[in-house]
Amino acid sequence: MEELIARVEVALRHSHPVSQSATVYTTGNLTVDTESKRVSREGDIIPLTQREYELLVALIVNQNEPCSRESLLDTVWGIDFDGQPNILDVYIRNLRAKIDADTNERKLIHTVRGVGYMLSDNVVSR
Repeated sequence: MEELIARVEVALRHSHPVSQSATVYTTGNLTVDTESKRVSREGDIIPLTQREYELLVALIVNQNEPCSRESLLDTVWGIDFDGQPNILDVYIRNLRAKIDADTNERKLIHTVRGVGYMLSDNVVSR
């Protein structure tokens, strides 16, 4: 029953596009505008694919809290996703390359071992 409820919740989230509840999220110097679907860091626009954008929104909505791999896969790829789970790692690597690589600022995307990933500017990377 719990799995059915979780699947219905994910389906409902996917039925309402992010742009209907437009918000501007910020963490550190990263800004995500869900109305214009514009992402910028230090004022520079960061071009993202649709999946990268959806993954970033899932992380920033839950900023400073770890997101499990399963919840990110369900949110971004859907509950019926049958592909390889390492696709999440590939997209996280792409996001890190676009968001964290070209800045001297603190890194924002963090791996939480045994759980998944987290977006935060309060974590000091080791």
